[in-house]
Amino acid sequence: MSIHDDFYDLGGHSLLVTNLKARIQDEFQVDIPLRSFFEEPTIAGMDRLISERVSSDEEMLRILDDLESES
Repeated sequence: MSIHDDFYDLGGHSLLVTNLKARIQDEFQVDIPLRSFFEEPTIAGMDRLISERVSSDEEMLRILDDLESES
């Protein structure tokens, strides 16, 4: 098994996806749309999506902090 194996080919199903979505949200404080689990059904794909969301959230917080400091 590798990070490039398809979740659904390994026996994944919709109930497991909802559990996985909740665990990702709890662990990383990001909300991954449900459709993304079908579009990116590998660990490697999910890693990319989580990283993008975490980075964009951190960048947004930095921008908001900068704007707040300016006022």
